[in-house]
Amino acid sequence: MSLASWKEESYPVPACEVQEEDALAHALRKFLGLTKKALRKHGLKRLDKWILADDGAFQVDSDTCALCIFFGCGRSCPDCPLSIVRGGRRCDLKLAGERKPPYAAFIEDGDARPMISWLKRAIKAQERKP
Repeated sequence: MSLASWKEESYPVPACEVQEEDALAHALRKFLGLTKKALRKHGLKRLDKWILADDGAFQVDSDTCALCIFFGCGRSCPDCPLSIVRGGRRCDLKLAGERKPPYAAFIEDGDARPMISWLKRAIKAQERKP
């Protein structure tokens, strides 16, 4: 297993090539592939926002996030479905009651679960829209 096998499974299309309507699903697929179990399966290591392998490296940042590409990471992200479901808070800003914002939970602790949870909520919210 390798970074190439991980990309084939979890990130087969670069974020910049995703259609807007597929951005949430793309982000969810990526973060499901960033769980500790998924990374171990492919023999990958995480160092902050970097996924490292013998055959290359992958950076988990706004350039590899379809949501950031479409909805403006670095600004207030007001139209991002993830920000909307979080009550107007970006994924890198903490909500009341959160120990860490979901992006920080991954970058600092390698815990993709908070991001996965919020992405699933955002997908459910979009499915409810008429």
